[in-house]
Amino acid sequence: YESAEEWGSGRQYVPASILEEYKIQTLVDDINCGESDTNITECEARVLEGHDCSSSENLWLKCASNSDEPEWKFDAVQLYAYNEGHISTGPEGLLFVGLEDMNHPEDRIGGTVCDDDFNDHAADLFCQSIGYKYAEAWGSSPENAHYFPAEVYESWNHRIVLDDVQCDEWTTHISECEARILEHDCSKSENIWLKCSNKDDEEGTEEEGTEEEGTEEQG
Repeated sequence: YESAEEWGSGRQYVPASILEEYKIQTLVDDINCGESDTNITECEARVLEGHDCSSSENLWLKCASNSDEPEWKFDAVQLYAYNEGHISTGPEGLLFVGLEDMNHPEDRIGGTVCDDDFNDHAADLFCQSIGYKYAEAWGSSPENAHYFPAEVYESWNHRIVLDDVQCDEWTTHISECEARILEHDCSKSENIWLKCSNKDDEEGTEEEGTEEEGTEEQG
């Protein structure tokens, strides 16, 4: 964060009883930061030298960013399927994501994911983010229209929010992947669908990450 929007003491974010139960002590007292200091480690303080404070004097901070640029994080991941007038969620369906602006938590957006640069590892990480082990299959057109007919998708007025999702092999969570947010060159036919699974047998894993016909027409 760039600055402290508010700070003070006396506000109990953690009850005193919890501090006592877990023996959380006051470690730092008499902090003195000069105007020329640029890092908290440059400030003077009494550390582990005793103090004359009570738990009511513990400091709280509310940090803020001065930037007007949104800083998006994953707020939700869901798979939706439309069937006979009803929309259901489950282990397979059209991939929808929700994003929250960390600088303005009240600002949230939701929408679909384009298939550009999408790969097996990205599919697995999305499935794992909603409690499954891996993606048994994934793709875009024409199966995405099976999960969500074009006319229904358009009536929802959702947009494509992620494009060029790139997940390196070392990434263990979808939030660690690179992507373009709210910038894309995709059509709704490139919306990603997933089929997630918890199967352990070899038969269930043979199809892991299989990209269905139609996803080669990217971009």
